[in-house]
Amino acid sequence: MLTTAQLIKEMNDCRRQTIALFDQIEDHLCFIQAHPEFSPIGWHLGHIAYTESLWLLEPECRQNLSIKNADSYFAVENLPKTNRVNLPSLDRILSYCQEVRNLVLNTLVKQDQHNLLAFLLQHESQHREIMTFILHMMGEQITGIPPEIPPETIGHTITIPAGEFSQGNNNFWALDNEKLPFKQYVESFTIDVHPITRGQFQLFLEAKGYDRQEFWSKDGWNWRQQNPDINTPRFWHFPNLTDRHPVYGVSFYEAEAYANFSHKRLPTEAEWEKSYSFLPDLNGVWQWTQTLFDAYPGFSFFPYQGYSASYFDHSHYVIKGRSWQSRKWTIRPSFRNWYLPHIRDIFVGIRCVTPASDREQ
Repeated sequence: MLTTAQLIKEMNDCRRQTIALFDQIEDHLCFIQAHPEFSPIGWHLGHIAYTESLWLLEPECRQNLSIKNADSYFAVENLPKTNRVNLPSLDRILSYCQEVRNLVLNTLVKQDQHNLLAFLLQHESQHREIMTFILHMMGEQITGIPPEIPPETIGHTITIPAGEFSQGNNNFWALDNEKLPFKQYVESFTIDVHPITRGQFQLFLEAKGYDRQEFWSKDGWNWRQQNPDINTPRFWHFPNLTDRHPVYGVSFYEAEAYANFSHKRLPTEAEWEKSYSFLPDLNGVWQWTQTLFDAYPGFSFFPYQGYSASYFDHSHYVIKGRSWQSRKWTIRPSFRNWYLPHIRDIFVGIRCVTPASDREQ
């Protein structure tokens, strides 16, 4: 466990990385809703500070902050995403963030809330990454692109032996949905060493995979019929990408269709997590799994029920790994991210597996 001083240092480091995004963009971009299912980045910035104030400052202290009724701007509940464009100026939001942080640091001298600080640090880190998704949607190149995959390892697979492993986590950084760890037996399988590249996905395009129903699940084909103009991944035409970059900006349905085209399938969350220690790196892009997001045995919400439990709805799928914009505080094999299957405007790609029984045939 980290000391309070160490946690404060980490919080300040994370905040510097968050604020650095706003040093590189024009103010007006903060108030654009680039996608109906994503809030403007100015909302995300204010929400980070608002959440911090909600958990660490007393009500009378919050009432004296420079942005009054901050919940009317930055809350999640009762504030539809379409209403989150009506925000204070960026300068006011930045001042509010600093004001809250100064008060929080004074409060931390008097109390010990390490687990809550660890949650808030990761909460900010996740929202910072979402802000880079949104900037990428708007074509802003400050977000960069993922690293290329070494050409000599493209298409390589590794066999993971059958056996039991401990899934989940119970260490200091573990969020509620990672707990409690439990033993899980997984049959042998092979998994791609790296996420699928654009060059590999090009074969799916050349085979007219978007128009071939046999590659798609029933739900996937329904999605395809509802979106007939989609015929490439979301960020297929982003500048400076080559055949050696991982493909990203794909929905669960697209990932599943590509896996079927390749005579493979998407990994389960357990397969993915067990693979972690066998693979050379998991950098680059998040990867879809075929596992629905749900509670582990012994789940207990922290710090509030809505963080994870609201999404145990049998609709959200787990994505694993990290993107090139993930921060160190959320990088671990047990970390769980989750999205609805039609979402494709994020840094998520594809890694496939083949069961050992199929491989031997």
